Amino acid sequence: MTNATTRAAAFVAVVVTGLALLFTGAANAWEHHGNGTGGCSAGKAVGNGATLLNTFEFTLCQRSADHRDVTGYFQAAAPLSANIVAPRGPITCSDVEGTNVSFYYPFAAGSVPPPNPALTGIVIYAHDGGATGDTIAFAPVNAGVLPDCSLSSPLVTGLKLTALPVATGGITVTPRA
Repeated sequence: MTNATTRAAAFVAVVVTGLALLFTGAANAWEHHGNGTGGCSAGKAVGNGATLLNTFEFTLCQRSADHRDVTGYFQAAAPLSANIVAPRGPITCSDVEGTNVSFYYPFAAGSVPPPNPALTGIVIYAHDGGATGDTIAFAPVNAGVLPDCSLSSPLVTGLKLTALPVATGGITVTPRA
């Protein structure tokens, strides 16, 4: 085999594996979409709304204390450029505590926002503020960084300080049963 053939075969293998993982993850994420608290013994959260910067929608079900034992999906759009900036993907890590939730989702194929193709996903912090108002914050994650989605992580602690008010819609967090 030539060098070019070997590289092409490796590329095809990576793409096929990535697509298989993506479709498996997306199917698994939607399995629990909107299903109440059954199976979400460590908590659940749903959100649908807008900030001054974007619109968003998410649902997640954390099945155990293991932060990676989660199903869910997130999608967002920038109002003025929804055709360009519309990240989405399956939630692969979450932490639910009280009225707070943090989670990470890797970008689904074709949804990496420009101009930085090195981004691999987003860590999100959301707060169910009830009558005082909900808040949400976003932090992009670069390639090679293993995101820590726990509420006590330094990244999420910083996000709590920069959270934007949810102007329309809302966030509901249901803690551990």
